[in-house]
Amino acid sequence: MKRAILSVLILGTLLVAVPILTSETCLAAYDFATGTIEIIGSDGILSKALSFFLNAVIFIGIMMVVYAGYRYMTSGGDSTKVQAALQNIIYALVGIAIAILAKILINFVINWVTGQPYF
Repeated sequence: MKRAILSVLILGTLLVAVPILTSETCLAAYDFATGTIEIIGSDGILSKALSFFLNAVIFIGIMMVVYAGYRYMTSGGDSTKVQAALQNIIYALVGIAIAILAKILINFVINWVTGQPYF
């Protein structure tokens, strides 16, 4: 049963991650006309890498909530398993909240300094 859950989680991750990784927004900001690469800015490599990293953290957090929910449902009333599953849910939700707040804070500061949104 654990192998089936693990394979479903891996397949779900691949189904979400492959289109994201192969989209135009993840490609490097290479200007073919001038032959330059933009490193900072709204289309720069750093902004795309940071956005991808924070989105990956949020996605992993959501997957951890699903896994912890599965552990909670299959605990069978064992208080130690229930407590461990609830702690995992809390940790995953805190991680998701920190990643979302980091995106908001970075966007706010960049918008305040430059006048244009970062993400």
